[in-house]
Amino acid sequence: MSEISSFYEHCSSRRVVAQNDIGMSGPSDTVTIETAEESPSGPPVDIRVAPVDQHTLRVSWKPPLTEHWNGDILGYYVGYKKTSDGEEKPYYFETVEFIKEEGHEHQLQVWKRTRFGVVMRLHG
Repeated sequence: MSEISSFYEHCSSRRVVAQNDIGMSGPSDTVTIETAEESPSGPPVDIRVAPVDQHTLRVSWKPPLTEHWNGDILGYYVGYKKTSDGEEKPYYFETVEFIKEEGHEHQLQVWKRTRFGVVMRLHG
């Protein structure tokens, strides 16, 4: 039932009537308008980064609170970049599919003896 109510939150039906000096037309056929869901308004929670070995970092997290979902969460972007050489480098992002569960984790392959910054973004 929640999937049906979720659909109707983003959907409405309209009929159009034209009016001019001659009078009013009959109503048009019903037109259904569906709007896109908004992106999630809250971040993932309980984000943790821990080394697995000298070449791997484990990033774990839980989804944002459900009142911040604004529709379905499709997945996450987990980004990382080197931070040890002083240069401003871009983040490299990996896409992680969202599966409705308590939390999720992802492993990043990295270079040994290098500092990394890690960020997360949701896509819905």
